Amino acid sequence: MYHGTPLLRTDDPWDVAMPVFRAQVRHMIDMGCAFIRFSDAMDERYYDGRTYVSLTFDDGYRNNAEAFEFLFEHRIMPTAFIVS
Repeated sequence: MYHGTPLLRTDDPWDVAMPVFRAQVRHMIDMGCAFIRFSDAMDERYYDGRTYVSLTFDDGYRNNAEAFEFLFEHRIMPTAFIVS
């Protein structure tokens, strides 16, 4: 679960700066993780011993747009929980 993904370093403990976010996702890709939608997380077809990851974002921060663009480039579909 991610909150803010600002471009640069942040002092907010809930935020992950974009360079760190990119490195985390690339590491998961390199480790062979498969990315699935949050809505599919309880689907039994994913209980096959592989590692599946669902990336979620809380609160819909504007700075998540770059994170989403990065994920879309890697064909990863995130889930955003937007506060209204």
